[in-house]
Amino acid sequence: MIQLDFILSARLVKRKLLDEVKKYVYAPEALVITGPRQSGKTSLLFLLVQDLVKSGQGKVFFYDLESPEDMELLRNLDFPQTLPDGSYLFVDEIQYHPQPDKFIKLTVDHLKGRVKLIVSGSSSFSLKKKFKEALVGRKFEFVLLPLNFEEFLIFKGREDLARDIMSVPHEAISSYFEEFVLFGGYPRVVLEKEVEIKKKILSEIFTSYIHRDIVPLFALKSPDKFATFLRYLSTIMGGILNISTISRELGMSKSTVYSYLKALEITYLIHLLRPFSTNPKKEITRQPKVYFVDTGFRNWIIRAFNVLSLRTDKGELVENCIFMEIVKSLPIDVPIGYWRDKAGNEVDFIINRHYPLEVKYSKFAYPLPRGFRTFISLYKPSKGFLIFREGEGKIKLRETYIDYFPPWKVTGNLQKTFV
Repeated sequence: MIQLDFILSARLVKRKLLDEVKKYVYAPEALVITGPRQSGKTSLLFLLVQDLVKSGQGKVFFYDLESPEDMELLRNLDFPQTLPDGSYLFVDEIQYHPQPDKFIKLTVDHLKGRVKLIVSGSSSFSLKKKFKEALVGRKFEFVLLPLNFEEFLIFKGREDLARDIMSVPHEAISSYFEEFVLFGGYPRVVLEKEVEIKKKILSEIFTSYIHRDIVPLFALKSPDKFATFLRYLSTIMGGILNISTISRELGMSKSTVYSYLKALEITYLIHLLRPFSTNPKKEITRQPKVYFVDTGFRNWIIRAFNVLSLRTDKGELVENCIFMEIVKSLPIDVPIGYWRDKAGNEVDFIINRHYPLEVKYSKFAYPLPRGFRTFISLYKPSKGFLIFREGEGKIKLRETYIDYFPPWKVTGNLQKTFV
């Protein structure tokens, strides 16, 4: 068991998800924190413990199932019944339990109102079908992704920039945004100052992901083949997936391509963005676009960390980064898609089935992007968004009001509209 004094002495940076999770601490359901490896799940549990103790809750018990001693204790499904009433039982790395679904089910069913269960687990934990079926109505699940840009600034010690992000001048923040795009938002990577050590941490995350998640979870017989597939996706980041082309170029069956994509999406490494369409005869309706959950992870795969000004993929990188900022900032019930017609007109993102958002990592200039103008002409949205490297203001195109701004202001602008 991890001692309470150790947890309380830990100096941690608050994550935005903490406030959301705290709303459910007193509900009878188990709380399940999942997400990619090293996204900060253990630290989030520590923050919850610190908050509970500050509020006067002293009966807190914290177990880590990577510890053989803790595993031996919690292997006994009746262990939670030995805890005093009013306890909070935290279990880190619950995926290592031989019967995680049964452990949670029995604790919730038999000790409701007596013991509150809060667990964390890697993405592999939530993959098991029996887990989902057995725990319907018994859990609230939260996904902790790598840091968003505002959290990144706070982790870098620039709370001032995070607080005033909507008004801070370009020259004060642009270098931080470039570092965020190049090295991503994994907390350990962000906190590390040395570039070579950042790369080493990303390498360790990659190796751990392949050998501790993918290989055992999917009984993968050819890790090298999977890694080749991953590198291929890295070269088409932000592009529309053509399964037949991938199958032909990599010499894989279509079923293998589909299974690999599913594995990557379920384990929070990639995000597939589906198209928005109301006219199947003239618009793309099925093929998804592929984005990486963390751009630093993607850059490690292709071993490319040179500055944006020297990169041929800078536009795709920033687009990927913006997509994940959108995912992290909007409520889960706000749909996100992309739009493309069969004439080649395209808008990067369509938010809530109506509002276009286009990313151009250049200075603001006329004419506005062709696909953006075409979508507005067809769908007549009341509002649209344009992201440029430099430039900020408001314009009107026909009956559509358009906000344009630099990429680090996307969260603030979208939350004013959708949250």
